[in-house]
Amino acid sequence: VHLSPYAPASSSMPPPPLRNAPDRGVERGARTPADLAMLLLAMGLGLALIAFSVPRFLGALEAREARSVLISVRMNRYQPDSELARAIGALEASTRWSGTPAYTYSDLATLKLLRLRTGAYKDLSREELLAQIIEDQEAALALAPAGHNGWARLAAARYELSGMSPAVEKALEMSFLTGGVDFTLVLFRLEFVLRQWDALGEDLREAGRGEILQLARHGRAPWDRRSSRTRGYDALVDLYLRSERGEIIRETLATDAKKLAVFERLLARRNPE
Repeated sequence: VHLSPYAPASSSMPPPPLRNAPDRGVERGARTPADLAMLLLAMGLGLALIAFSVPRFLGALEAREARSVLISVRMNRYQPDSELARAIGALEASTRWSGTPAYTYSDLATLKLLRLRTGAYKDLSREELLAQIIEDQEAALALAPAGHNGWARLAAARYELSGMSPAVEKALEMSFLTGGVDFTLVLFRLEFVLRQWDALGEDLREAGRGEILQLARHGRAPWDRRSSRTRGYDALVDLYLRSERGEIIRETLATDAKKLAVFERLLARRNPE
């Protein structure tokens, strides 16, 4: 009979150990110090993630009540002061939690700026409201410094509080440097530059000329099919008629014969004289 070389010679002798068999000195299922260290590290990371995410989650729950108002504002729909105040209260409650995102502070500044425009607020003075807007917007930009709309809002709030100043000019310059070509932003920056033309340096004046050409590229609003196909030119015509520096618009468009022709045609319709 052929016997395996690993077969025991007699039933009383144990079989030889197999190759790579575990050390009998370590019980099966026992944890080594390295295993325990890895387990503790994983638990620590998990607790840290929970500690970081829970405040943000709770803050988002607090801010939820402001969502419908913010959507309406972004679509240029009128909101009564009571709704603005309710949304502001919800957003301010959300900032009590750590980890508040930049857009929450920016939304706060936007809604408070709208309250300032309506003039319906009675719970604080105009200066106090402007100081809050500046504080909120500065907090947003500290977290997200590339926000072109945020810099524009900061320039507007600083100007409303103390008039033209180096701080206002710096915020406006940062808005240009960080970009942004949406219609309301371009129109705001152009109107601001034309109003403060004499107080601004050549760099900001040149940036304003660029906004004239950029505005001419804007067509119908994507959310409003009833809006004009030439709303950018319509805005330029409006600004030309009411601004003391309106001729700068015509002079800038004169560098492009087609753009100037469209502008002159719309201007003739609005102002036959």
